[in-house]
Amino acid sequence: MADPSVKRRLAGRVAEATGVPVERTDLVLRAFYEEMLRATHRHICGPASRLHVDGVGRFQAAPSRRGCRHPRTGEALAAHWAFRFSPSKLMIDRCAEIRTERGG
Repeated sequence: MADPSVKRRLAGRVAEATGVPVERTDLVLRAFYEEMLRATHRHICGPASRLHVDGVGRFQAAPSRRGCRHPRTGEALAAHWAFRFSPSKLMIDRCAEIRTERGG
């Protein structure tokens, strides 16, 4: 996953909440992350341009609108993809609840 310290904290919190050993939650989180990458690649880079995960949000990809050029030579470069994430209403509402609980 991205930042190892974030992954460790997340695995620790899941382990604490579920009573499952940290090693197992770490394994599950890694498997979940890998499967999300595979699903994103299949859906976004395939015929569909978006992937919707209930309760989480929508991942969307589209070719970049602006042209890509080499900054020194001005040579046109291959097009690249722009990725976007839109959180679901459930996730937005839950984040607001957590923020309220923490007093922030």
